[in-house]
Amino acid sequence: YYRRWNNSIRNLREDIDSGRWGHPIAACVRYTKGLWVNGSHFIDLFRWFFGEPQSVRTFRRHGRADTDDPGYDFALTFANGLAVDFHHLPDASYVFLDVEIFFRNGRVSLRQRGQIVQTEIGVPEPKFGSFHILGGSQTKETSWQFCLPTAVRELVAQRDAGEPPACTLEDGCRVVEICDQIAG
Repeated sequence: YYRRWNNSIRNLREDIDSGRWGHPIAACVRYTKGLWVNGSHFIDLFRWFFGEPQSVRTFRRHGRADTDDPGYDFALTFANGLAVDFHHLPDASYVFLDVEIFFRNGRVSLRQRGQIVQTEIGVPEPKFGSFHILGGSQTKETSWQFCLPTAVRELVAQRDAGEPPACTLEDGCRVVEICDQIAG
């Protein structure tokens, strides 16, 4: 799961771990193609950010019976109380993977399959000032195009040092297990 080697997304994970964004409140993933081809990538991303899901709930299957990789609407719930809703967009003629994570202190969005990170923080409402709104929007292109060379460099260095890689075979197998659970 190459997003683990995207330095911009690694920085986001560090910000989440440090508490910069506050407690996660809710998240939503929208994806095209199938569960295993596309949905699995963000299952892994949420595992990497928040640990193992405590529960998996499937709502709907999309696609014909003969489809090798159907899409599903489902939810993952994590130990910190975060519920992540995954919504498959059937019949789209394009690839789409977007994430919104709402935290106590703001919102983080991953756009264009993780190629863009958009952040907004809570700021005082300018006219009344008695409450906060989302503002201070920043949009940055991630270092997505360097994921593969970064992975190769780090995998070699970690192998030589005897350290585990950022994404292991066990991580991949665990995501397949969760996908199998979703597909029932």
